Parts: sequence; C-alpha cells; structure tokens
Amino acid sequence: MDTRCLISALLLLKLNFSVQLIIQSWRTYEKNL
Repeated sequence: MDTRCLISALLLLKLNFSVQLIIQSWRTYEKNL
C-alpha cells in the first residue's frame, strides 16, 4: 500500500469530519439567534 495514498485518504476524512462539525455548530448557532 502506498503511504502517500493512505495519508491523503486520512486527510480527506479529517477534512470531511471538520466540515460536518462546523456545519452542525453553525446550525445550532442559527437556532439560538
């Protein structure tokens, strides 16, 4: 298995998770307004 491929896949997962987290907190923030 290529190490770079594995690392980029992990980075994509991390990025996707961060984006979902930001969207969730933004929605919660909008509800509180």
